[in-house]
Amino acid sequence: MARWVIDFFVGDGTFDKLAPRMRDHIVATTPTHYLDMQSGFDPPLSAHADLHLPMLVLRGERTHPALARSAAMQRRAERIAGHGLRREPFADRHAC
Repeated sequence: MARWVIDFFVGDGTFDKLAPRMRDHIVATTPTHYLDMQSGFDPPLSAHADLHLPMLVLRGERTHPALARSAAMQRRAERIAGHGLRREPFADRHAC
């Protein structure tokens, strides 16, 4: 499962190129992450608007579509809450 997650988001063969220590960590933590994602916890978008924490959400032109959708959802939550949204040119050039 860990190989699939990494290769899905970063590209085929990426997992095999990681250092053994990093692969071991990912293998050890992926099952917990997978269970978190399958828990059924799916609050409405308005619930995210109640978060009053500073955060930086980066999305670039090569961001994986699943992660780009997540960033877009966060942007919508910020608009619901009336928070300002600042676009950083650096993120367009360097985020993936």
